[in-house]
Amino acid sequence: MVARVRSESARIGRDALVVAAFDTELFGHWWYEGPIWLERVLRALPEAGVRVGTLRSAAEAGYVGAAREIPASSWGSGKDWHVWDGPQVREFVDLNDEITTTVLRVLDKRRGRVRDVVSDQVLQEGLMCLQSDWPFMVSKDTAAGYARDRAYKHAHALREIAEAAERGDEGRAVALARAWKRADDPFPGSTHGASPRRWEATDMRVLLVSWEYPPVVVGGLGRHVHHLALQLRDQGHEVVVLSRQPTGTDPRTHPTTDASVDGIRVIMAAEDPLALDFGTDMMPWVLSMGHSMLRAGLRLAGFNPTAGEDALHGAGSVGRPWVPDVVHAHDWLAAHAAVGLAEAFDAPLVATVHATEAGRHSGWVSGPVNRQVHSTEMWLANEADAVITCSRSMSDEVNRLFGPGLAQLHVIANGIDSSLWPFRDRSAAVRSGARRGAPACCTSAGWSTRRGCRTWSPRWPGCAARTPGPR
Repeated sequence: MVARVRSESARIGRDALVVAAFDTELFGHWWYEGPIWLERVLRALPEAGVRVGTLRSAAEAGYVGAAREIPASSWGSGKDWHVWDGPQVREFVDLNDEITTTVLRVLDKRRGRVRDVVSDQVLQEGLMCLQSDWPFMVSKDTAAGYARDRAYKHAHALREIAEAAERGDEGRAVALARAWKRADDPFPGSTHGASPRRWEATDMRVLLVSWEYPPVVVGGLGRHVHHLALQLRDQGHEVVVLSRQPTGTDPRTHPTTDASVDGIRVIMAAEDPLALDFGTDMMPWVLSMGHSMLRAGLRLAGFNPTAGEDALHGAGSVGRPWVPDVVHAHDWLAAHAAVGLAEAFDAPLVATVHATEAGRHSGWVSGPVNRQVHSTEMWLANEADAVITCSRSMSDEVNRLFGPGLAQLHVIANGIDSSLWPFRDRSAAVRSGARRGAPACCTSAGWSTRRGCRTWSPRWPGCAARTPGPR
């Protein structure tokens, strides 16, 4: 390059000006070493006696020639616009005009709103449809079919979202926007240049997914989810519970129900009529239940014209689309439905692990069903954006079994509603001497590492030594 500049200066009898223009899109993309090469050239030129400057400094130094006619474009065959607006790509010209008009119209109507997923996706689908690469590829007959497919797919996505938004069906618009974003997002995890929304304490839409919920109660999990739903309701959140009909019921007599119970929308999925028994066919039975619950949950985002007027308005009315802000799964039996719904709604997934298969069997997962349950628990824990356990020991167990690498792990202890445990205060009677005899301690719990018996029983001798005559 230095030799070329010097030879040109000798030919014209004065200092020569060389303009080096680079397509910076290529740097770090196709031409990985380009930036390093350019840096070294810029450092080496002054050492070789070549001045480096900008176009402005060249003009100020007098390197200005006569005016010249420049083409309409510096890019494309013929240096004109026929690559992008010629007869062979007329369809793209018309499509781009429609898409531009639609994007501007939709965003103008939503002007002044807090940033939302619908506006984000409308803009993204519009920009992806308007890519100049699509007509370029058709004009050059380079993967023209692929170019048309991509352009029309983004146009279709935009039309779907825009149509729902403009007719006022916000729930449908949000569901479509989230689904299209998940299906084809060139910027996964990005916030589109804005900070993620911080939810206020009273505007969360929570979908609780559990294999038991009153009146279907198998153990403590159903009661846990019930009281959690009541507390979330009392805090002002919109709560929907997705559970199932009782085991062994017929879908004709016990179809999927969707009703308001205690101010909470409760969906009980019908049991599919398959010849499965929970005791002998556990995993197929659980998968069938998950499939039924998933189908019932997906109806949340769609309009149900058969909905009754007694639905809970404002908290996910049966007849109105409802899209959750978070999906909360309870234990492994809800894993397939919860993971599927979180993906469909593009919502964060929270999983509460109430117990583990390894913990239930003292660390052994030797049988086929044990391993299947354990692997499902591990899958749920690693799919979740946050994992909750109800004790520190369970947190340690989950981290040991399913970690490291879990997104977030939180301990939220189970609560006790003391109003449900009435008792008489005996302290006054004891102080007055009315109550005679040694102090007594009574407890009832399952004999496992989580129930506490193995924690307090070794300490009982110490308590007895400090308190005379305990029973």
